[in-house]
Amino acid sequence: MHDWDEWQTYRKDRGTPPWVKVHRNILSNPKWAALTDSEKGHLVSMWVVAADSNGTLPNSPILIRKMCQLDTEPDIQRFIDLGWCETDGCPNGVKVASIGCQPDAPETETETETETETEVETKTPKSPKGEWLGFDEFWQEYPNKVGKPKALTAWNRLKPNLDTVIAGLKRWKASDQWTKDGGRFVPHPTTWLNREGWNDVVAGEVAPVSVADLEASRQRSAQAEADFKARMEQLAADRRQQLGLTR
Repeated sequence: MHDWDEWQTYRKDRGTPPWVKVHRNILSNPKWAALTDSEKGHLVSMWVVAADSNGTLPNSPILIRKMCQLDTEPDIQRFIDLGWCETDGCPNGVKVASIGCQPDAPETETETETETETEVETKTPKSPKGEWLGFDEFWQEYPNKVGKPKALTAWNRLKPNLDTVIAGLKRWKASDQWTKDGGRFVPHPTTWLNREGWNDVVAGEVAPVSVADLEASRQRSAQAEADFKARMEQLAADRRQQLGLTR
């Protein structure tokens, strides 16, 4: 499964994962758009079943149909051609790509997201070619410094605007949700990046209005005022004409 360990990272003490999450940015993925509605249903069913075996399914449409309880056999070759699946050189198994899924971690205030990382970070990996600038600044600013390699991968994939991210991050760092209980509810940086947390509105905060929105509102008000004035002048002119008066 492509990037299965990155997208489907579950706590070891939970056993078999109870669900898989589909990230909202999958709707902008060209490979997802290329699928028919039926194929999308097949793929999601395959994700769910593949979670039981670390992202692997048997390379048999007949068996997959039975395991996923599908009405028809999935077109495995099409999924492979689009990059959703790979045989990984093994004729007996097929790995299913989990592009667009998130780690299985409830994002509520009833469960802490500061569990101990199973991976031990030894050193920062060398910057890959095409690395998106600004990650070091983001990492220095983010309060919950765990899972740096995965956060770097998410950063390079999303390619966010650094100034926008930092502005949103500072709002969250000052929020009650992140400051209470010693920062207990600050999510992992990878989780926050994957859900584009800088766009979220902090509880009790009024969503900011952009300069463009303000200008558009001003133009609408000015146009409405001009239309009203023109209408009143037309009504006055019509009334004078009815009374035989001249201006």
